[in-house]
Amino acid sequence: MMFGVKPDIRHIRKFGALAYVHVPASPARKKHDPNVKIVFVLGYAEDVAGCKVYFPNEHTAKFVPDLRVADNVVYRDRHAAEVEEDHLSSLHFTHRDDEEQTTESEEEGMNEPSD
Repeated sequence: MMFGVKPDIRHIRKFGALAYVHVPASPARKKHDPNVKIVFVLGYAEDVAGCKVYFPNEHTAKFVPDLRVADNVVYRDRHAAEVEEDHLSSLHFTHRDDEEQTTESEEEGMNEPSD
């Protein structure tokens, strides 16, 4: 604490959280066009008001001053991660025998009745 006061971090949002950005009224926006865009929070900058967000439909990232955030939904939350068996064959797990022996001897020592 530099100034003796705990900083207020309630405005900080989770990285990748789903958010909604308002599309301002303009002559290009028709009456029944969507008035919000779905974005994902990327982060903050010291010299810019608002936060940086990713627009998935446009594949761009921009700073926006005002947004609504749903902290309970994160980027790629709604998509299942699929792992194929072929990719798992490249993973190699090795066991060290000395670790197994020490844990076995410790377990045997615990099972013996004490006098």
